[in-house]
Amino acid sequence: MENNQLSESSADSFVPFFSHPLTTTHNRTMSDEFIPVNIPDLSGNEEKYVSECVRTGWISSFGSFVTRFEEGMAKLAGRKHGIAVSNGSDALELAVRALNIGEGDEIIVPAFSIISCTQAIVYNKAVPVLVDCDPENFNMKVEDLEGLITERTKAIMVVHTYGF
Repeated sequence: MENNQLSESSADSFVPFFSHPLTTTHNRTMSDEFIPVNIPDLSGNEEKYVSECVRTGWISSFGSFVTRFEEGMAKLAGRKHGIAVSNGSDALELAVRALNIGEGDEIIVPAFSIISCTQAIVYNKAVPVLVDCDPENFNMKVEDLEGLITERTKAIMVVHTYGF
């Protein structure tokens, strides 16, 4: 077996990606100096739910988990319906489109964020207007917003970076 392949017993000795000895960057092994952006919390029923999806064959686009998610999100948002999409990028693109934002319209977006935010704006032929970030919390500098708003501004895309 190749070093990068998992054995059947790998699940019993799961090591997160960021601390796996085979994970390297720039010919350096990641170790204590590596600080991950996010550490997933898989301490609940995740394995049980994934196993149920695989066992029932509902591993994409439909099934009881998708329906429960859509209904739960609709209820949480106080709406009649909710629609799940495959990822956050798709959700952002649809949100911009649902607001009828298009060619020549501007959306103010943080300069420090994931590319999906700006990509959703450009995909819908609108113009991203970047606002600098606050070094204390990495979110947009609210005090800079007013000077960026024009008659073409249709929205401000707020991103809560790192949960702040």
